[in-house]
Amino acid sequence: MKPFIPQKLPINNLDWQELIGFCDGASSNIYRYDGLLEGMINPEILLSPLIRKEAELSSKIEGTQSTMSDVLEYESGAKFDSFKEKEIQGLQNYRISLRVAEDYLKEGRPLSLSLIKELHKRLMKDAHWDARSLPGEFRKEQVFIGSRGCNIETATYVPPEHFLIQEYLENWEEFVQNNSGNKIIKAAIIHAQFEIIHPFMDGNGRIGRMIIPLYLYLTGVLQRPMFYISEYFEKNRTEYYARLAAISQHNDWQGWVEFFLRAVEEQSRINILRARKISNLYEDMKGKFQKTLHSQHYLAALECLFKRPIINGTLFTEKTRINHPNTARNILNKLEKAGYIEKIRTGGARRSALYAFPQLLFLANESNMYNISK
Repeated sequence: MKPFIPQKLPINNLDWQELIGFCDGASSNIYRYDGLLEGMINPEILLSPLIRKEAELSSKIEGTQSTMSDVLEYESGAKFDSFKEKEIQGLQNYRISLRVAEDYLKEGRPLSLSLIKELHKRLMKDAHWDARSLPGEFRKEQVFIGSRGCNIETATYVPPEHFLIQEYLENWEEFVQNNSGNKIIKAAIIHAQFEIIHPFMDGNGRIGRMIIPLYLYLTGVLQRPMFYISEYFEKNRTEYYARLAAISQHNDWQGWVEFFLRAVEEQSRINILRARKISNLYEDMKGKFQKTLHSQHYLAALECLFKRPIINGTLFTEKTRINHPNTARNILNKLEKAGYIEKIRTGGARRSALYAFPQLLFLANESNMYNISK
């Protein structure tokens, strides 16, 4: 199979009349979701579990098996084999990269190739297995995509040759930084073209999906880059890959954009429902924690558990900034006795007890949300 030669941006073969209905549904729902975000007093705390879940699902599309719970346990001192720990490091890096990117964009930095390279370097830090991964550098050799053991002749896709990457990326960057056009449709094109160019040796899918909320945030569609579209892509993984493949095989940009707009419409609905449930849980637990603990630390305890719904006693003491370990242990004991948290690992001489906040974990992992939303 020969390397694919992409169409340069902008795309000129879209049927805009056909896209009107898709755009209306996507725009309506994502603006409703953004309005919900804007009304939240502390979205970073409330949506922390969803940020972790986005990292998990975006990585799962690429074959990563580690989960949000694994990350939380690892951060609380659990040990895993070296392979799993690299996966967990990748999930941690995803969240860090997204947060760093938001800070840069707030400072007025553009969504540029230099920023993309910096995000890739952070994403791949201590989380790659292949010495050729080249964190933060565009690839310098030909690659191909296909099933394990295939060669370039039997590959399902062969990206552009490495010496063409800079030319196509500069065209991509110019398109990103041009403010004209429908922003949600542009997000669809920007993501797909990035995957088609496949500029890195590894991590292209995760960086490409990270770009979606960053672009929507940069262009004012979202107040914060907190849009968790990987859930839809992972749930519809076969169609996701098929629609991307159809661009290179049949120049079918129309099918891809329609799929993307459906994804935004549906995932916005899910995000609204899940965010409301988490917000309601927070308000409910705020009163219950205050009544149960009779302590000035009740809010710090609640916010800590929302950020880390699996946590050990030592880390809980550190993150809540409670000066006395006995006070922190007493708080955890009261919350466990009231049934709000569960002890999932008993403490010992060399390790602290591990606690879980099951109601929040359930909401973050609830898989039937799509059926509920319809």
